[in-house]
Amino acid sequence: MRIFRVATAFWLLQAAFCLDFKARIVNVPEEALEIENLRSGKTRPIERNYQAKVDAKVVGLGPKYGEVHECRVKKTYEFDVEGLSAGEYKLLVHSHDFNIRQGRFHISVNDSAVVVTEDRLGISGANSTKSCVVSEKEPLIIEAATIKQYEENPRNKLMEMVMQSPLGFIFKNRLYTILFFVCMGLMILPSLVQWINPELAEQFSELQKEAYEKRAERVAAEKRQGQLPTQLDKIMGKKQKRKL
Repeated sequence: MRIFRVATAFWLLQAAFCLDFKARIVNVPEEALEIENLRSGKTRPIERNYQAKVDAKVVGLGPKYGEVHECRVKKTYEFDVEGLSAGEYKLLVHSHDFNIRQGRFHISVNDSAVVVTEDRLGISGANSTKSCVVSEKEPLIIEAATIKQYEENPRNKLMEMVMQSPLGFIFKNRLYTILFFVCMGLMILPSLVQWINPELAEQFSELQKEAYEKRAERVAAEKRQGQLPTQLDKIMGKKQKRKL
């Protein structure tokens, strides 16, 4: 019980010194996104839920390394960053649908304030002229930019055409797919061998010819053996008629 009280007191003490702040994404190009979705045929509600496809998280630096705060973006494109104790952090914001002008920020938390500085990738050291103090009343403003356009993969387009063709049912079943490729391999193998190794193809052709000849001889022999009893029966039948 004493350990539980100590842990609770420590948690309350830590929470008392933690700071929170808000962030807001502005100038989201929703109209351009709607036009692009209509052009590409994306009409499902989940594809138009743009704020749900924004990733925002705070990761700890230095002694805070390994500490991660995931932030949920609201429909108003606002999100809360909560429970930051004194230390250094990095804020990373990324959207699947649109570009963000500045999506990396350095966060410095002291006992009384949260200072956010733009952290431009590839530039050593933070630009102090872009620093600002943020809080729940003074949110961090993050500006959106142009929409993202993804090129269609020709491989996926070809696969979609195959699946919608009359042969699509073959590739929807694993067993049918295996049998299809096995049969295609057996059909292509002779031509492939003839192109790679003509001598081997010629030997294989001779073996096939010999096998066909032996099979024809065996069939002819079986026919002759089947005809002999019939001829003997006819001769015996004629002799019996003469006796009568």
